[in-house]
Amino acid sequence: MLTHKGKIGAVEYEVNPMISYTRGKYVDWEENVRPTSGDDLTEEQIAENILWNNRYTRSGKWDDLVGGFQTNGFFTSQAQIDGHPVDIDLAGNQTMIVGNLIFVDQNGDGIIDWKDQVVIGQSGMPKWNFSTFTNFKWGNWSLDALFQGAAGYTTNFTGPAGYGGISGHQSIAKKFQFENRSLLGANGDIEVLRRFPPAFTTGGVPQSDQRANDFTRVDTFYLRLKTLNIAYMLPQSITSSWGLDYVQVYGSGSNVLTWDNFGVYSGSYDPEILTGYDDRPAGQGTGNVDRAYPNVRTWTAGIKIGF
Repeated sequence: MLTHKGKIGAVEYEVNPMISYTRGKYVDWEENVRPTSGDDLTEEQIAENILWNNRYTRSGKWDDLVGGFQTNGFFTSQAQIDGHPVDIDLAGNQTMIVGNLIFVDQNGDGIIDWKDQVVIGQSGMPKWNFSTFTNFKWGNWSLDALFQGAAGYTTNFTGPAGYGGISGHQSIAKKFQFENRSLLGANGDIEVLRRFPPAFTTGGVPQSDQRANDFTRVDTFYLRLKTLNIAYMLPQSITSSWGLDYVQVYGSGSNVLTWDNFGVYSGSYDPEILTGYDDRPAGQGTGNVDRAYPNVRTWTAGIKIGF
């Protein structure tokens, strides 16, 4: 942590910035590594083994990498499904419906399978943490503020925490989910395109879309005005006439403002809440980030009197 003090005109100030970075790596992990050379292997097998090793082995890699499928929106019409050149469901897209996610064919082989999985996020706690405590003094006025934030982690909004809330049998959609759902026309194609797919009649997110993907993942960054305190010290000429040493009037707040990159999720979820009611990662499983108690914004006002 650094400290800097200074004065600009009649204003005295102090700034105490702090930043930290922490990330784990598998230095040496005992694991199954497929052979990538040998007379008994074909070129195709060697290429597949290299890809498998790059995808699944851990030695020398960060311990927070999350694998899955990259998406490119969702199907908006049946004609788009019929003409899609990539087999997503390994059944000629016969099970795909309007609103299903479109997975990216990373290797261009025309089918979606494990070979198309890539790194789609970082699990665990934030890797970057930063804050700064700042105070200003001008005459009898003083202002103290604590900013804190984090980056280098991924939040995944699944189940009721994501767009699945508009399709579930046992969940009620939040306002932002309802307002951001696409709408189907009379012909079954999407007539009004928005951030989320339309409501499904499948009792939740269709099975094809339940594979790990980046559609509801956000590489999170946030900055929060954690505490703010403004105070005014009454002049000594006044307080001494009252027989008092000092009188200070103050107002303070906590969790005052938050800036984040949650997009449509912003305001509905707290980027500082990383676990739900059962301590699983936020947004995983059944959307248990939805059940975590949020940070509370508080305001306080008072008077300090010294005798």
